[in-house]
Amino acid sequence: MDRSHIRHIAALGTAAILAATVPASSLAQSASSTPTVQHGGGPLPSIDALKREYVRCERISSQRRLSMHGMAFCGAVSDQLLKREFGGDLDLLLVWWQGERQASAAGIGP
Repeated sequence: MDRSHIRHIAALGTAAILAATVPASSLAQSASSTPTVQHGGGPLPSIDALKREYVRCERISSQRRLSMHGMAFCGAVSDQLLKREFGGDLDLLLVWWQGERQASAAGIGP
């Protein structure tokens, strides 16, 4: 595992902690009100990074059971993506995810 991947995982892990501390009532806030900096001062993972990890989590979890750490990580990725990209609208996230699955099945996706 190279250093950039480790830093990426660490950033997403920090986002997981941040996601766990965000009240559920704030999930419906618009993405424009979402901070771009973590409590520790570093940047939050990009939306593209969250999307890649979401798809990766979905693929891995469809093939085998996730560890507790894996479940927490993937749940945090999902929460952050839902909040920051889709404004808390689960239906929008599901439409995007279904499109990603179809593109992947057709050999178009990541």
